[in-house]
Amino acid sequence: MSFTDADLYTIRRSLHTSAAFIREWMRSPRTMGMVCPSSASLSQAMAAGISPELNGLVVELGAGTGTVTQELLRTGINPHNLLIIEKAPAMIQILHQRFPQLNIIQGDASDLCQLLPQERRADYIISSLPLISLGKTAREAIILAMHESLREKGILVQYTYSWSSANPSLMDKFQLIDSRRIWDNVPPAQVFRFMRKPASS
Repeated sequence: MSFTDADLYTIRRSLHTSAAFIREWMRSPRTMGMVCPSSASLSQAMAAGISPELNGLVVELGAGTGTVTQELLRTGINPHNLLIIEKAPAMIQILHQRFPQLNIIQGDASDLCQLLPQERRADYIISSLPLISLGKTAREAIILAMHESLREKGILVQYTYSWSSANPSLMDKFQLIDSRRIWDNVPPAQVFRFMRKPASS
């Protein structure tokens, strides 16, 4: 079997990103939540339902090595309408290398309101954050920030490895639309879609 230069580059990049992902997981397993990037099926489920004609703001939280990011771009979303928020420095470096055309910010999801473009709210938030494994204080701060950062009836997409129903903390501020089990991810995951509840609810 022979490989082209492009094949070798792809293999090297895949090994590099996987190694970086594992190192970051070993350093902080609670904030990474998983030891390997999302599968293609999970990434497709996370990006499903976002129209490429959308001119609103799409925010991705916890982009990791950019598996979901790549799928969001593949659907046809304008790169200028995609904002990436990632906390881990090693992941930030990989994201900048893979997606130099995107607005990528190193920051904490609990500060999302301050990280958004001035006087703009998100139409969609695509979250790969491990909310269940985070401490209660951190989890509630992130959920509040996501709620305040979404426009009225904006959509939150969140996945989990838990086999239980949607996170009760999310149900306080978001209305569940639907969910989908992704079996060919390691481990299997469940993708939830929520709509933002009015602040008065």
